[in-house]
Amino acid sequence: MNGSIKTRLATAMLSVSILAGCAAGHVDPADRDTTGAYDGVWIGEVEGPRALKEILPGNWEMSCGWEPFEIYLLVDDGRIQLGRLENKSPVSKNGDFRIDISSGDASMRNGIMSGNADFMEVFAGNLSGDDPRGKYRQFIASIGTHGCNAKIRFTREDES
Repeated sequence: MNGSIKTRLATAMLSVSILAGCAAGHVDPADRDTTGAYDGVWIGEVEGPRALKEILPGNWEMSCGWEPFEIYLLVDDGRIQLGRLENKSPVSKNGDFRIDISSGDASMRNGIMSGNADFMEVFAGNLSGDDPRGKYRQFIASIGTHGCNAKIRFTREDES
């Protein structure tokens, strides 16, 4: 094999592994927990953003100036729901979950964004163990998944 083919092959393999890593965040419904181990009400404490702004590809700037906030999650029969939203996502047997929410079109101050300008929010984490944690992300779908992010700490509500 000459150097050019080796380089292209290595680049293609790296691209596939990066894409596989991104896709791994979603839980396969076949892996859903059915034991009730994670069922109940959970509170997620979302920290302030890692940075006040992020520079996105194409030199777009995304403001990340939210204050810390709480989310309420309900897990029932291994399916997790954020607040009163209708969509539910599976929780895996080891406690992993991911909830993707399209929050409408991104509002831009200057310029025109081509393609899908959906503003996305992702709540993902793991509910197992003594210190369940996760991540919150905001991004613009047409630009990729780079954007604002913060850590989340989860606590389970008492069933009393």
